[in-house]
Amino acid sequence: MADTLVMDVQLDVDASAGAFAELTCRWIDEMSAAIRPQVRAALAGQPAKLAASGEPGTPFGVLGVTRGYRETTRNCSTAGLQWLWAELGKGQPSRADLWCGVHDEHGARRWQTLVLDVTHDAVKSPGWLALSGNPLVSSFLDPMTGLDEQRLWLEALFTFADRVNPGFGHISLYYDGGTTALERAVPTTMPFAARYREYALNECRRYLRGYSWVTIVPEELLPRVGGVSRLRDSGAFTQVRPLAGGGVWLQATDDYREFDDVALGRVFEAVAPALRPGLPRDLGRPMHGENPLRVVLRDAAELGAE
Repeated sequence: MADTLVMDVQLDVDASAGAFAELTCRWIDEMSAAIRPQVRAALAGQPAKLAASGEPGTPFGVLGVTRGYRETTRNCSTAGLQWLWAELGKGQPSRADLWCGVHDEHGARRWQTLVLDVTHDAVKSPGWLALSGNPLVSSFLDPMTGLDEQRLWLEALFTFADRVNPGFGHISLYYDGGTTALERAVPTTMPFAARYREYALNECRRYLRGYSWVTIVPEELLPRVGGVSRLRDSGAFTQVRPLAGGGVWLQATDDYREFDDVALGRVFEAVAPALRPGLPRDLGRPMHGENPLRVVLRDAAELGAE
């Protein structure tokens, strides 16, 4: 099961970061070039149109744009990225994504080496884009290559976040719909903005959506947590890095494999004043195919949340 569970690399941005079409294309283009440069180089010269199959063992990259119930796909090549720009010029789609993997022994597209997506809900959170990536949990935990894989994602995410004044961001285990562990655990009596990403986006500069191995706190919430100096003095983070565009990057441990429950508790205590008050539920053991819920079962109000 560990080979199918995924992480959640997430960044929430609004119009202050720039035009949505440009942000969408940059997320897919820049993140994939930073994390899988060899795949991008191998695909660069391919035509935009996808073939039905490929040579066994060779990489593939599929760009997708979804409008309503219709998805259109192309190769992640130079020509395919030009197609993506043209598609985005027609208006922001509900979803744009990239799936990279390897052709199996039959030439079919299989496996996963990179997944990136951008979603936009024109009804529930029209002023926001949700940028995501989903590396395999096993790739972060691998005893030989895990640290290198972590660093690829850390460097790519920080570089992007540094320029866009994010409303929230994290690197965490993935939970359904891109919710944070805290949003997944709060009582169902809480408002939708406390429980679902597509609603929470609207209030992420008012309440910190969650906390994890990497947490990005927006500029508006820094006073609530005592500012950069207090975060550095808390002892909860190995990295406290102000972002040029606004906000601060918090990293709990240098290696994700060292991010245990004690480290999680320290992060919670450091950022609790910025969280939405409320006592999370203990949901017990995860269902088959789900990540364990990593949340501190304490009400942030105990530490000043209001």
